[in-house]
Amino acid sequence: MKTSHYRACLFLVLLLGFALRFTGLSRGTSDFVLPADEARGLSTAFYHFHPDETRVLLAALEPIDVLDPAFTVYGLLPVYALRAALSVTMPEGDLGRAALNHPATARRAVMTARVLAALFSCLTLLVAAHLAWRYTDPLAACLAVLFVALAPGVVQQAHFYIVDGPFSLLSLATVVLVLRAVESRGAMQYAAVGVLVGATAAVKLTGLLLGPLLAFAHVRARLADGEGPWPKRLARPLLSRELWLAGALAVITLSCLEPYLVADPGLIFRNETIEDFANSAEIASGEVLRPWTLVDVHTVPYLHHWTHLFPLVVGWPLTLVFLAGVAHALWRRSTPSLVALVWIGLYFGLVGGLHAKHVRYLVPLVPLLSFLAADLLARLSRHRRWPKPWHLTGSLLTSVTVAVTAAYGLAFAGIYTTEDSRLQAAKYIQEKLPAASAVAAESGGFSLAALIPDPDQRLVRLHESRLFGARDYLTCWAAQDLLHRQLASADYVVFADANRYLQYTAVPDLLPAAADFYTRLRAGEMGFDLVAEFSNPAQLLGIDFSTERPETSFIGYDHPTIFLMQRRPDFDRVWAAWWSDLERDPRCPDRSLALAVSLLKSGDLPGATSQIRATGRLYPEARIASFLEAYLHMERRDTGLEQRALAHFKAAYDDPSHVTFMIPWASAMSLIGLDLHDLITSAMTYGHGRLHAKHGRSLAVLAIEAGDALNACGQVEHAATVYELAEQVRIKERQKVTPARMYP
Repeated sequence: MKTSHYRACLFLVLLLGFALRFTGLSRGTSDFVLPADEARGLSTAFYHFHPDETRVLLAALEPIDVLDPAFTVYGLLPVYALRAALSVTMPEGDLGRAALNHPATARRAVMTARVLAALFSCLTLLVAAHLAWRYTDPLAACLAVLFVALAPGVVQQAHFYIVDGPFSLLSLATVVLVLRAVESRGAMQYAAVGVLVGATAAVKLTGLLLGPLLAFAHVRARLADGEGPWPKRLARPLLSRELWLAGALAVITLSCLEPYLVADPGLIFRNETIEDFANSAEIASGEVLRPWTLVDVHTVPYLHHWTHLFPLVVGWPLTLVFLAGVAHALWRRSTPSLVALVWIGLYFGLVGGLHAKHVRYLVPLVPLLSFLAADLLARLSRHRRWPKPWHLTGSLLTSVTVAVTAAYGLAFAGIYTTEDSRLQAAKYIQEKLPAASAVAAESGGFSLAALIPDPDQRLVRLHESRLFGARDYLTCWAAQDLLHRQLASADYVVFADANRYLQYTAVPDLLPAAADFYTRLRAGEMGFDLVAEFSNPAQLLGIDFSTERPETSFIGYDHPTIFLMQRRPDFDRVWAAWWSDLERDPRCPDRSLALAVSLLKSGDLPGATSQIRATGRLYPEARIASFLEAYLHMERRDTGLEQRALAHFKAAYDDPSHVTFMIPWASAMSLIGLDLHDLITSAMTYGHGRLHAKHGRSLAVLAIEAGDALNACGQVEHAATVYELAEQVRIKERQKVTPARMYP
């Protein structure tokens, strides 16, 4: 083919990529209207389901305080860009957090953000085209741009305004400019690189890794110029004015875009909410667990990305070609390939080792990996020095890779032309379910609770988050009792696979009752039958590209599967049988705890102590066992062992992986199940005394729930004591109540 033909092909590929990025961008507009909006005269509504996009939108809708920003988890540059766009597309009177509460202004704000995200992705395509056209041959350039244009993971990120889109654009542009700078050796190019490094870091601090990339490329280019010993040859380029100019401008640019880093550097270490960088870093590293990171507990760092995530981002054929492209680049060691490899290594070396493994983290790598893969495929297909069989193999491999990638990308883009599965489910509930039906819905980022058309249907909030937040203090009996009490009043239950089902079933060792519940519920074995299932599969010409092992970070934002189930008449019998099975489950400490309680009530203190210590060894995270052990040591007047056991019981109050205000309630419910009502007040008092006033209302609500449970089992006096404790929490704001003894 002539060069002009390749140019035409590249142009068509770019047009296709642009089209996919704007396909279904207005998704979320629906004729499903909640009663409250219908009462305001609205016939259509707008819905959006990406928590991270909402976070950036809220920050941009409010005036930006550069010295005390709305969040530090991300950089401020995307917020500046979105604020500027919103000031053009929305009247000044509509700007503010309240804009997302009205369908018309919410649609305009979200659409502005999404158009900006699509434009950033289109610019990324153009930069990828420039890189590939300049440093490879025309065939490789067309292939590289095709891979980026059609990669489902990249197409997905183009439909949501979060930081990974701008980061992909700026980091790729920086890599290209690094190559141009070391070629030209001009101070202006180095200065431009420095500005881009600072700007990229103002999107995500990970962008600072582009500094070492520039140093590598600069030193490699200058080593050939020098003579003499290696230390001197290495020191000379590292001390060059161009390199230090770039570094200085990177720092200045970042400081100008995020002045709080200079005015109050401590903000970056603030760790109070999920909006803080330090908090996010703890979650990403796995130091702090959250429900959405449970799916990553048993995954292997670095390997999981290649076996599970990249196949979702680009498909299996291109994933394998990516690996081959990396190997080929290491063998060739050309300057563009090595610079690309170093950035891939620096970036993937950081994100690949994180506990949290999200698909969007890999999107910035796709353009450079496509560049290396396309170079390999083009050389296999056309290299004159290689035998003809290699050419045939290369052509076949190229054809298969292009065909599968194109089909997968087009199928995935088709998701945005269909109505979101959550809205499909909400419509069905509104139109098909009997009036006044009680519908149970989960909490969480992908919950359908906000879409239940109350008051036509009665919403039952399924507090399944407590199973995670207070997990070490809840026995399996207490966990199933919580679920049973809530679902017993529900006619239907609706849940999304990406919300809690996939997370809890991924860690049956940590959450045995919750994992077993969701597994059985999905299988129709919890007294509920499947009524309807709603999904948006990636399909093309009858071929389904959906995976049997979905990743929550890939499906939750735009195509989760929704399950609607109806309660059967044998609900209570099924639950009784489930508890019987759960009691025998070796992952649950209940049977071992019950044996210790039986020995205690029979007066066998040594036997009870021995049994409870054995329980602690078998279930080291069952902190309610430590509370019982402390009580037994107190009865035996062994103060040292008592305090040691109490320390283990109290430890999770300082563990941010737990929701501390749930712990007193969880302890009470577990003790109710063990028939140890006399110890409940003591177990709850410590938590009520040490927690801050901001938890007062939640503590009181849960304490009242524990009191109601005591009343239900005839423990009226203990219930009255717990009710009084709840009232004290409401009245005494920051007063700490530390009892002299933990037991009656």
